[in-house]
Amino acid sequence: MILLKQSVTGKSADDYVFTREGKAVLDFRGAWLALCVKAGVGEYVGKDERGKPIYEGWLFHDLRRSAGAEHGCGWNPRCAVHED
Repeated sequence: MILLKQSVTGKSADDYVFTREGKAVLDFRGAWLALCVKAGVGEYVGKDERGKPIYEGWLFHDLRRSAGAEHGCGWNPRCAVHED
């Protein structure tokens, strides 16, 4: 939650949340995976048939589950943390 607050400080409602040098970060998957590997919560376990690395570990989507649990929703699929 602290990272999100820092990411929006000084920005208007129309600005992107995640930016780098004033430009929107549109795809952060590679940076996320590298960060997780460095933090010890993920690892590359091999390569697929096309030579693409296979990653196992935390996914960005896991933060949504953590936020739900923190707000008392636990694993309740009817919780208002998500929008359908």
